[in-house]
Amino acid sequence: MLIVVLLAVEVSILSFWFQDFVLAGCLAIFMLWLLVDAFVLYKEKPYTQAEMRLFGYGMNAIGFASMLWILYSGKLLLPV
Repeated sequence: MLIVVLLAVEVSILSFWFQDFVLAGCLAIFMLWLLVDAFVLYKEKPYTQAEMRLFGYGMNAIGFASMLWILYSGKLLLPV
């Protein structure tokens, strides 16, 4: 799964370069959720429409929360 590799790279960049362990931890938890989702929970069955709607709302809420965290912490600013 390419997405898991990309998330692992993002987690390492956020941890080591930007020192933002909160955002890196949240991405690491999401990466673990993707692995459990793909290989355990929904291995052989598709999502229902209600689950897709719930996951869509959840992704939007998490995206909004991460934007607020980035604005609050200011850790993703590169030093000049």
